[in-house]
Amino acid sequence: MRLRTLALVALSALAWVATGACAPAGSQAGSPASPPSFSRFAHHWQRHGLMVEIATDGRLTATWRTYRFCSASPPPCDGMQGDVITDGGRGTGALRRVSGATATGEVTSTNDVSTWPQGPLSITLGEYDTARIQLGQQTLTVCGPAFARTAPTAVLDQAPCGA
Repeated sequence: MRLRTLALVALSALAWVATGACAPAGSQAGSPASPPSFSRFAHHWQRHGLMVEIATDGRLTATWRTYRFCSASPPPCDGMQGDVITDGGRGTGALRRVSGATATGEVTSTNDVSTWPQGPLSITLGEYDTARIQLGQQTLTVCGPAFARTAPTAVLDQAPCGA
């Protein structure tokens, strides 16, 4: 009988610890791990005709040229404001996980699936403030704000982010 009582006390103690009942006041026992940090990815990335803004919480927005003007094509299309072209392509998404130099997530909305398809995406950081964005079968190299001052001339001459 005494052994059975000790076993019940031990099980009760384990349950008490597992539920967080013994956690210090103000702590969040049993709460999920803190969200990953996307600060290394948080940039204004660009390539010819495409801009991607990633926030420190992993939210992202993309705008791009469709190379079709609204005066001659249905949306999505590029507009004109005076003599300035306004990008017609728009997409949003969020990064969810980080593993080393790669963050993964998804495109949650887009108005031009041929350029920015909805679904999984990954971004892998590269040398000289560059990154590769993988969208389905499409891979895009984008450059961050430090690319022009950190990349050697031979890399700059290759124009990895377009003309």
